[in-house]
Amino acid sequence: PDGKWIAYASANGNEYPSLRLMRPDGSGDRLLVERMGGGGASGMSLAWAPDGKPLYYTKIELRRSFSARMDVYAYDLDTRRERRITKDLRARDPHVSPDGRTLVFATSEREKSRLVVLDLDRGRKFPAGPGEARVLVGGETDRQFANPRWSPDGKTIAVTVFRRGGKQDVWILDESGRKLVEVTDDRAIDGAPAWSPDGRFVYFSSDRTGVFNIFRHEISTGRTSQ
Repeated sequence: PDGKWIAYASANGNEYPSLRLMRPDGSGDRLLVERMGGGGASGMSLAWAPDGKPLYYTKIELRRSFSARMDVYAYDLDTRRERRITKDLRARDPHVSPDGRTLVFATSEREKSRLVVLDLDRGRKFPAGPGEARVLVGGETDRQFANPRWSPDGKTIAVTVFRRGGKQDVWILDESGRKLVEVTDDRAIDGAPAWSPDGRFVYFSSDRTGVFNIFRHEISTGRTSQ
């Protein structure tokens, strides 16, 4: 949040997928956590807490050597300790609300995907298990969610939506999970939304030009530009 560090996910084929930290000029690169991430287009995104101390991310846990499950963890940069946030929720792609009080993430169960929110008040005991997170939207078999991102004012959420027929688009939902805007509705692979700090734009990745490039959607006018 203060712009002094960049947190990123690394998957290079030579080591376990990992969470790393570096300065904006590329110096000071260091490993924080191994075995982070998920599969495909979801599970590799991560999020800073507003105060810049914890980093939230997805981590894979192997069960009985053949079953892989994802849950949300947090790494405290002050104590250099990892804490498990969810358990048995198949949770991925966390993002913290601007006030630091609420975590939004996607879950999967029996081919159904949901967007859920979890209270992060200090009095809560972690890890949080099934039934402790509130469902915003989901449960349909023909719709999957990934990469939810709170807007800077905490009133809306941009999210990647996978739909029947192979469509992958970016939507904006209100804080109750109701769809407000379809940022994209096309045959391109659109996703990984991110808000500008002033909330004017949603940036996203798209292959509509034949290769992936970054685009932005202006909220007030509905215009999208490369």
